Amino acid sequence: RHSLTNPSSSMAELQGSLKRQAESDPFHMDEGDETVESKEVSVGAVAARLADLPSCSPALPLRDVVSMLLSTGRAAAVVAGDSGAPEGLIAEDDILRSYLQSAPWDVTVAEWMRGGGGVSLPSQAKSLAGFSVPPEQPLKEALSSLLTLPSGSSKDCQGAGSGVLLVQGGESGYEGGVLAAADVAKTVAERGRRMRPEAPASIADIMEHMEEVPALAPGFTMQQLLHQLLSSPDRAVLVSDGGGVRGLATASDAMWAFREQIAHNEDAWEKLSARPGRAGLEARKIPKDTPPEQAAAAMVSCSSGSLRALLVVEPTATSSIVGLVTPWHLIKTMSESAAPRSSSTQGAAQVRLPIPRRHMRLHKKRQIGRAH
Repeated sequence: RHSLTNPSSSMAELQGSLKRQAESDPFHMDEGDETVESKEVSVGAVAARLADLPSCSPALPLRDVVSMLLSTGRAAAVVAGDSGAPEGLIAEDDILRSYLQSAPWDVTVAEWMRGGGGVSLPSQAKSLAGFSVPPEQPLKEALSSLLTLPSGSSKDCQGAGSGVLLVQGGESGYEGGVLAAADVAKTVAERGRRMRPEAPASIADIMEHMEEVPALAPGFTMQQLLHQLLSSPDRAVLVSDGGGVRGLATASDAMWAFREQIAHNEDAWEKLSARPGRAGLEARKIPKDTPPEQAAAAMVSCSSGSLRALLVVEPTATSSIVGLVTPWHLIKTMSESAAPRSSSTQGAAQVRLPIPRRHMRLHKKRQIGRAH
C-alpha cells in the first residue's frame, strides 16, 4: 500500500476522475457553474441513489449484509421485498449498535428488523416527513443532521441515529437516495474550492488534534472499542501506548469483527491488527498542509471505504502524527460556515432517521459477545 505523504499529483488525477464520474450521472444534478458555492448544491446532487446501494432480501443473514457493506464501502444497504420495492434500510451504525447489544451474527435481516434493528421504510410519502429531506434542499441545510452526536447512554448508545439521511424521491416518497458523510466527502473532492471559496487552506485548520482523538491502549476488548466508536462522530479510535501510535481502529474494523464472530470480551486489537487487507499506519498518513479537497479525495480513493479516517502528520522527515481528519471534520467546517438560522426555520426535514430504542429480543444462547 502506498502512503499519502506525497499526494499532490495522484490526488489531482483522482479529483478529475471523480468529477468526470459525477458529470456523467444524470441523477446527480450538477449545476455546472464553475463559481457555484456549497449553499447552491442540493442534497439530490450529492446523495447516493437507493437503486445504487447494495440490496438484500429479508431472508439474508445479517453477516452477509456486513460483507456487502465492507466490499462496497457504502454506509447503508437497502432491504428489498419480493417486488423489489425498498422495505427497509440497514446502516453501518445500526449494525455497530446491534453488535454492542449482542445481536447474533447468523440472525436473518427479517428477524433482526422485527427485533428493532435497522429502519423500516413506510409505504406512504407523508410518513417520511419527520426523518427525510427533499432532494432540492440545499446541502448545507442538511449537514446539521449528519453532525448530531449520539444522544444515548454510554451503556447502550441508544438514540444515536443511523448516521444517514433518507432523500425523498418518486411518488411513494422513498425511491430517492441516502446521504452519508462519505457522499459529502466525495462532493468536496469533486468540486474542490468551488464548493467553498473561503475554505481553510489546509487540513491543519480542521483536523482533530492528537490530545482530542479518542484513544485506547492495546489489549482493549471489542466491547470497549464499540463503546468508543459509537460515542465519537469520527467512528475511529487511536490505538496507542507508551511506545507511540500503533494504529487506528475504525467502524470498518468493527463490522469485520462482527462478521468474524469476535466476542465482546476478546482482545480486539490482536485480531484487528491481523485483519487481511486492512490499511496500515503508513497508508493512512497525510501531511497537515494538504488542502481539504485533496484529503477528501484520499478518503474516498479506496472503494471499500477503508481510508475514511486519515492520520495527519508533520510534512517533515519525521512524519510525526499530529491529528486525525475524517469526513465528519469536513462536514463540521462546512456547517459552521453556513449562515445562522433561527429555531423556527429548523424544521422536521433535518431530523435524523430514527432508530428504535428497544433492544434486540433474541434467544440468549444465540448471542455473541458473551463469555462461555
